[in-house]
Amino acid sequence: MAGVVPGVLTSAAASLVLHRVGLAGAHSPVMAPPVNLIGSMVRNLLLPLLVLAFAEAFRRGGELARDVEGLV
Repeated sequence: MAGVVPGVLTSAAASLVLHRVGLAGAHSPVMAPPVNLIGSMVRNLLLPLLVLAFAEAFRRGGELARDVEGLV
């Protein structure tokens, strides 16, 4: 859930600013960014898991390199 909150807050803040300066409405030249819950969830939750998986793979690779260092 914490991975989705920044996207929602960004959209809400942009919408509030546009309302306060009078640029909100159907005929406004600008609009707040859309809230993309699925995309932000994938980006904010799965991307750190991918980085952790790569870190673990490199750690294990380093261990294997140290283990076989004197064998060849």
